[in-house]
Amino acid sequence: MNLTNSLLLLILLAIVLSCKENTKSATEGDIILIKPLIPYNSPLLDLKDPDVALVDFRTDDAYKAGHLPGAINLYRDDFQDTILPYKGIRMDREKMAERLGKAGITEDHTIVVYDDKGSSDASRLWWLLRLYNFEKVYLLDGGIGYWEYMGVSLV
Repeated sequence: MNLTNSLLLLILLAIVLSCKENTKSATEGDIILIKPLIPYNSPLLDLKDPDVALVDFRTDDAYKAGHLPGAINLYRDDFQDTILPYKGIRMDREKMAERLGKAGITEDHTIVVYDDKGSSDASRLWWLLRLYNFEKVYLLDGGIGYWEYMGVSLV
C-alpha cells in the first residue's frame, strides 16, 4: 500500500468514526431541546387550570367570529413598538410584560398560542416570549383548524 492509499484510508476511517451516533445522555451543560408544539390533547392544556393562558393570536374580527373556549385575544399590533417610525418592530421586555399583564398573563403562566395560519403568526409571539425568558410557552399544533376538526366547539 502506497502513501496515497494510506492517507485516503485514514481520512475515510476518520469520516466513518466521526459519524458515530452519540448515545451519551444529557448532562449539566448540555443543550436541552424545547419541544414547542403540543397536541390538542396535551395535559399541559388544561383549560380549567388558572395557570394556563390560551392565546388566540389572530385579528379581533377572527377572534369574534369564533375562538377556543377561554382564549384571550392578542395580535401582532399589541406587541410592536409604536415609538419607532417602522411597523412590526418588537417592543422591549418591560412594555411586553406590561401588555401581557393587562391581559392577565404573567411569567408564571403556561402560555399556549394558536392562530389559523399554520402557526406562522403564533410562532412570532412564541419567539418573542422565549426571547424575553418566558419558559412555559407552547404552540398549539395544528392551530384552531385542527381543534375544529377534532370536534372542539368554538365560542
